[in-house]
Amino acid sequence: MYDFKLEYTFSDDKLADIDRQLNLLLTTRVGTMPLDRTFGLSMDYLDRPAAVAKSLYVAELVEKVSTFLPAIRVREVKWQAGAALAIADKMVDILIATGTKNGTIKVNNADVAVAGLMALAYKAKVSQADLDEALAAVLAAKAEQSDLSALSAKVTTLVGEDASKSVRAISAEEVAKIVAGAPESYDTLKELADWLAAHETDAAGMNSAIQANKKDIASLKTLLGSIPEEAASSNLVDYIAESIAAIGIGNYATTEAMNAALSGKVDKVSGKGLSTNDYTDAEKNKLAGIAEGATKVEAGTNPGSIRINGSETPVVSIATDQEAGEMLDEVFAEA
Repeated sequence: MYDFKLEYTFSDDKLADIDRQLNLLLTTRVGTMPLDRTFGLSMDYLDRPAAVAKSLYVAELVEKVSTFLPAIRVREVKWQAGAALAIADKMVDILIATGTKNGTIKVNNADVAVAGLMALAYKAKVSQADLDEALAAVLAAKAEQSDLSALSAKVTTLVGEDASKSVRAISAEEVAKIVAGAPESYDTLKELADWLAAHETDAAGMNSAIQANKKDIASLKTLLGSIPEEAASSNLVDYIAESIAAIGIGNYATTEAMNAALSGKVDKVSGKGLSTNDYTDAEKNKLAGIAEGATKVEAGTNPGSIRINGSETPVVSIATDQEAGEMLDEVFAEA
């Protein structure tokens, strides 16, 4: 039965007339009730089972009634089958009919798929062909027994000795075996977990340091800027080398090269003019043997003379030929 809650603002006589008209409309069960003279429409089969295949529902009827009697506000409509159609100030038609294809129903003229044999429940009449088609579709979806047996054997092999365990339990056991039985060099998971548990403060400090490093890196990137798009290099170091080569200052002395060159030099002494330390040990020993203030004496150029500090100095007198003859005569005469 339909349950209408109505509000009116008419006189008692008018209300009684409206109530009679609506009761007449809403208690019709079969056939067609001509209402053109009163409301300008006809209503077919208000009974729910018969109305399933109809495109005109009571919602449209109530909308026409509401237009004719603006003081009536429909609060609620309840179908016998239990489906509710709530109608407030604005009416909405929901049209449900047989679908275009088997396995569908129409909702507001749009096909909506339903599954398997359930599709037959939405047809007004079910033929033998419809039933055969639906059963064939169900059977086609079933797996062959041989396939099921093969699948069962594979599942049994896969489960093995763990038939009574869940996948979660098996996974937990296998992971525990891997962690516990791994060599010490690979046992990083357990060691890491133990270390974190014992060094919560250190772990927090490490995390803070990582965050600080990320901020420093971001600041450095902001300070250095980005590599120009026209540069061939993809990193900052290569870009610096590229820039140096471009301005021709690549032939510079490195610290290593400068240290190597300076290691072969002597320290400069104030007041000295030597630029190289090219004395041999023999020469240094010879110089060391000369006394301070010594005079240089060399053989003279003339007979009986020597050179002192470069000056020719006579040291003996040489007799002339006459003097030598007289000396000889004197010697031999005495003999």
